Amino acid sequence: MIRLQLANDTHIKASFLKTAREVADYIDILEVGTPAVLAHGVALVKEVSEILPEHEILADMKIVDGGYLEAAMAFENGADIVTVLGFASFKTISEVRKAADQFGGELMLDTIEISDLQSFAEKVSPLSPDYICIHTSADLSGVGESM
Repeated sequence: MIRLQLANDTHIKASFLKTAREVADYIDILEVGTPAVLAHGVALVKEVSEILPEHEILADMKIVDGGYLEAAMAFENGADIVTVLGFASFKTISEVRKAADQFGGELMLDTIEISDLQSFAEKVSPLSPDYICIHTSADLSGVGESM
């Protein structure tokens, strides 16, 4: 099954909500992007999950430390999927996995700055990630570069 995700990085709340409503009929997963989470916190995740209850909500938390606490905050506020950076410690990733399991959510590993995807996949396999996001930094892709 193919599902369509919108990565909504807009940090202006009114614009974020307007876009979310406008595309709701065409997407399955709405990502509350990192700039939006930083600007409005997990309260925005909660608001979006209440406005679009039939959609999966991805909180792009980019967790690198405090895995359980940060993931739990997102899940408690309506996130279905939470991101953790692949270069985080194995312990941090496992804590996000623990929170995902406890709250019935899913874990997405973000590969930003991971150059050896094969070794990475082998390392994280025991944690059973639900998704692995192949990610090039916006700062690099904006100037035509990649890892």
